[in-house]
Amino acid sequence: MKRHLSIFSFKITKDAKKVINNLLLLVIFILSIQIVIFYIFQIGVTPELLDLKKNLKSYPDVIYFGDSVSIFVAKSDTDKLTLPQHIQQEIPRFIITTIIHGAYNLNDYANYSKLVSKSSVPPKIAVVSVNMRSFSPAWYKNPPYIFLKEHLFLTFDPFPVDAIYKPLYQLHVLDLLQKYNFINFSNSPIYNGGNFVGRLSSFLKDDYGKSQEEKMKNKIMVNYMYSLSDEHELIKSMQFLAQRLNKKGIKVIFYITPIDYQNAEKYWGNDFKDILEKNIQVIKKVAEANSADYLDLSRSLDTNSFGWKEETYVSEHLNEKGRKLVSHAVSTFILAKSE
Repeated sequence: MKRHLSIFSFKITKDAKKVINNLLLLVIFILSIQIVIFYIFQIGVTPELLDLKKNLKSYPDVIYFGDSVSIFVAKSDTDKLTLPQHIQQEIPRFIITTIIHGAYNLNDYANYSKLVSKSSVPPKIAVVSVNMRSFSPAWYKNPPYIFLKEHLFLTFDPFPVDAIYKPLYQLHVLDLLQKYNFINFSNSPIYNGGNFVGRLSSFLKDDYGKSQEEKMKNKIMVNYMYSLSDEHELIKSMQFLAQRLNKKGIKVIFYITPIDYQNAEKYWGNDFKDILEKNIQVIKKVAEANSADYLDLSRSLDTNSFGWKEETYVSEHLNEKGRKLVSHAVSTFILAKSE
């Protein structure tokens, strides 16, 4: 037994220890230089994060959180102003800055609220758009819609996360996480109200249906007809955001973006109406419990106010008529709550 162990026993010489120590010092030195470079030049920081850091220095009165609904402009629109630009026109005495990116949701807004709350002179009001479709696993669990890099930057700011993120990316460690996210996304249960109807993968497999009518009906169900509860991941983020900003004295306004309910009810009738109302009540309850104001625009527009028909799939994207109506409603609400 002693002979067997002796095969694996060895003694590190002084010269070997010296080489190992020098290598460790070299690694620490290179990593330190890399971190300093990333920190000074903000290498790898996303444009949205850089813009926010810059814009917070102008001491905005209002910070607006939004997804693609806020920046969508239909091809046929003659008025090309986005939703926040219209709001800015309606209330010019307020300085408004935005955090907007396609597919953002309450998870992302909650992450950005960490940086907003650190501002030396924080905004007076935070306007948070709440897209009812974002609560569907087809959105918030969709791998391309999970912004890991932004999340890491906002969690560990001001540490230069890219110094670590980049090596992980190059070593394909993040590929494993992406595969896990896709499996989790595909296996997500889909409900029609409280009734389980299958896994998301079964709807993705045949592109939601064989006919255009079937596709539309199934997309509406998958996107909107879940049963929302206080335990939902995005509801937790909504609570976090409201509590964090409230502590800094920032008035929070959650507003639900309009839904083409007329089109949805054409396919699902009162089932859609009843499920939507129940889900909205959950959001209203959470807003009130966290001292936030609440504006429900979900059923405020008719089908002619939406621009999604130019994209062939149902969404909350507005045409110029819709953007003007929503901007007026939101700006009026901001004015009322700022008095």
